[in-house]
Amino acid sequence: MFKSLLRIGEITGSGSSTKLPIVKVRTKGEGLLCFVVFDNAEKKVYVEKEKLGEDDEEKYAFIDDAKGQKPQDRLTTKHLEYILGFKEGGEKVKGNKFALEVVRDKLKGGKTRQLLDEVLSWYPSEAEVDIKDDDWECTLYTVRVKTKDGKAIDLATLDDYRRSLTDYGETVKGKCQFCGSDQVLADPAYPGGKMLKVFITDKKGFLSQFGDVVQSHTICPSCKYKLEMGLNYVESKLTTNIGKLNVSIVPDLPPDADAGKLSVIEVSREGYILKGLEQLVRGERDAEEVLQEMVADVRLDLVFGESQQNKFKLWRVIPEVGVPRLVRVVKLMNSAKSKVDVTPDGGKLGLGDVSFNTLYGVLPVRDVGGKVDPKVFLEFLEAILLGNPVDKNYVYSSFLSVIRCKRYDTCTNSLTSFTLEDLVLYQEIFIYVMKELGIMEANTSQAPDQVVKDVSSYADSLGLKGGLKGLFLLGVLTAHVGRAQYNKGDQKKAILDKIDFEGMDYDDVVAYANRLMESLRDYKLLNSYTELLYSEALSLIKSNRGDLSDTQSNVFHILLGYSYQTKVFILSKAQKEEE
Repeated sequence: MFKSLLRIGEITGSGSSTKLPIVKVRTKGEGLLCFVVFDNAEKKVYVEKEKLGEDDEEKYAFIDDAKGQKPQDRLTTKHLEYILGFKEGGEKVKGNKFALEVVRDKLKGGKTRQLLDEVLSWYPSEAEVDIKDDDWECTLYTVRVKTKDGKAIDLATLDDYRRSLTDYGETVKGKCQFCGSDQVLADPAYPGGKMLKVFITDKKGFLSQFGDVVQSHTICPSCKYKLEMGLNYVESKLTTNIGKLNVSIVPDLPPDADAGKLSVIEVSREGYILKGLEQLVRGERDAEEVLQEMVADVRLDLVFGESQQNKFKLWRVIPEVGVPRLVRVVKLMNSAKSKVDVTPDGGKLGLGDVSFNTLYGVLPVRDVGGKVDPKVFLEFLEAILLGNPVDKNYVYSSFLSVIRCKRYDTCTNSLTSFTLEDLVLYQEIFIYVMKELGIMEANTSQAPDQVVKDVSSYADSLGLKGGLKGLFLLGVLTAHVGRAQYNKGDQKKAILDKIDFEGMDYDDVVAYANRLMESLRDYKLLNSYTELLYSEALSLIKSNRGDLSDTQSNVFHILLGYSYQTKVFILSKAQKEEE
């Protein structure tokens, strides 16, 4: 991954010795750019404001604030106190956070040093400071100096200052582990809260072959610059969200790649990782077009994590994901949806598009007090994208835990916003995908495409047979009873309470089938159709007892039949009301 970041940095940082790893500021609505004016003639300090422009971060060299205890050696900041040297209540900031002095001391000469020397000759001791309450509410601040002849100079635009932002400090004899240079940084000092902090940990005495530098990571100034430029590009252009997780996409580009090839890699904002996959789902492009434009041999490292103050919280890296694999998975999700989202009369159940956001929503992601535990989701996603086998029992156990929390209204995953019925149907889509990929179990049960004429042929179209099909049909009958109970005012549908959401073995299923028959009789639902369905279900279950070995799979397939038939009932009612 480091080589990938270096290559991206070479591409994006070429052509300018002072190109910087600019950070874009995220704002809700319009932002304000505030110039903190130091007037040398009047010895006054005040703020001038204007609307934050689209390219102002670049113009005024905003590379984010120094994290943690690192010196604030930058004059464009999100915090006014770093420029003034004191907080809103008057308390002084720590010496290494007073940017004017830190930058002045860092520079050995030049125009910026000269201007800061003049300002600090009278500020703060002799200054008249006119800072209003709303001056503390700007989006971005930068330093403007007015000379005694009235000329306004924005220090962040000066070449010597901008060059200082890529001055990484003292070098010593060693060996850069990337390019082999014999001069390396004594302290790489990567920015806090950045991805590089996770992957590079210095340990004194850890390795000895790097010459005078006794640490595990050695890098020259040039390679560090490229790494930071590459990381900046990834963070600004190739970072998106899946569910509530940040994911950065680091492409491993071929040697002949240029800015044009890099620019075609665009991220999806709708949970598909790549924008080209959105277009594939919407039918705007076919798979061949996506693969051709995306450069099919490019591999992607998916880095899930987020900045937390001075640290970077890493959840998982899914390495070397191929674009063809992504295309195949998305096509399978579409195919599975088309099989699940169909009614016996040729209509649609009304399921929405299926993305990796959907996968996030149907899995047990614990989200309490802003702290997210995405372990299960990332395990599923990694298995799907890399082809790792996943235990069938683990799949049903994970899905059933979400069904339980949905039934009892205890889910903490904010993306589990589906109805119970839709939740189970979406889960079935991903089960179908995992079976087709061959990672859940041997792919021997999938049936060819066929016209869905009734619930039995619908089960066949999903590859359900034997005891699993029998369980599905029991679920269909459960929906009949549930509808009758709902129509009588029981919105929770008491029949569902007869299902043990923790799991049901063969004997439990047979006992439930007997209770279900009683309910069908009590609600006067027995007729030639339901009796035939019940008979087929029981026959399939009893003659294929071995298919019911997984207690949680049993419950899932009953609920799958229930969810499907309930959706059909809901749609049928809606159509009648429209008529």
